[in-house]
Amino acid sequence: MISRHSLAIAVALCLSAAWSVFPCSTALVLNSDETVTGRTMDFGVDMQTVINIVPKGTTYRFGTTKLNFVSFDAFGHVIGHGINEKGLSVASLWLNPTEYPTNAPSGKKLVGVLEFSPFVLGTMTTVREVLAFFDSGDIDFNDLPPEIKKLDLLHQHLYFVDSRGETLLLEWLGGKRHAYLNETPVIVNDPPFEEQRKIWDAQLASKEDIINYEYNLISKRMHDPDSRYEMLRRLTEQSLPTKGPANIDKAFQIMKRVSYMPIKPYLGGDVSWTLYTVVMVHTKDAVRVFYTDDENEAIRMIDFGALEWKNKRLPMKAGPKYLDMTPVFNATN
Repeated sequence: MISRHSLAIAVALCLSAAWSVFPCSTALVLNSDETVTGRTMDFGVDMQTVINIVPKGTTYRFGTTKLNFVSFDAFGHVIGHGINEKGLSVASLWLNPTEYPTNAPSGKKLVGVLEFSPFVLGTMTTVREVLAFFDSGDIDFNDLPPEIKKLDLLHQHLYFVDSRGETLLLEWLGGKRHAYLNETPVIVNDPPFEEQRKIWDAQLASKEDIINYEYNLISKRMHDPDSRYEMLRRLTEQSLPTKGPANIDKAFQIMKRVSYMPIKPYLGGDVSWTLYTVVMVHTKDAVRVFYTDDENEAIRMIDFGALEWKNKRLPMKAGPKYLDMTPVFNATN
């Protein structure tokens, strides 16, 4: 069973620096013949990410999981991103104005906020199941250790994508839950979605050339979530059609436009960098996960169809750093 205390401490460690961290992004790659998503995790310190293999039958406080899933866990236990064997994924991104309800609803099944992502990944297959859960259940934001409540660190919105390409965004503002079903292929940390919608409408009306802007130069613009949102929506919505492996290539290319290496923070305040990039193919029962990290640009893959589903945690930085093509050239006549 996962320790509630260890989860709470991990959250405190993970989010204590998050006030100055803005750039995380996730995108559903459109114009593809399968459902593919990309995600960058940006932060101001090394999050010591581990890749967690969670087989069905794993016990949490909410019960026992029924589905296998893989998650990318910050500081050992906090899920930043994950996907299950049926192609349902969840991404957690920072949202400053988050304000949760102060009273837990009565008469509903309650799942602790620290276990909601494992609950979804371990028991659900579609975003509509996630949305339907709130008819009879809810998230408990109150049953937390005092140190977490005092620090007021749980600021997040959650983005779900399933194998059919349906999306769901959940935000908590002013003590109320807001749900957006199939409203946007892109999410960044801030601002709330209604503001992001206005930003996108303004971008369309202005016809500004956001794509060819020298976005990856060292400038404040690279840290601006509004620009990241516009950039990613343009890239994913106006991309040329692709099939098969080209879908994965396109996803990495799109996310690369909003990725950057660690630099000396001379712009004022802390500067984050892209700790890792994840691309996921959501095909049900044939899920594949591809990833790179800030020290290793070799694209590594986890094939769910070939994976032995045993509890295992592996540092993200493990694996081959370079792919040796010498044998291929030696074998070529």
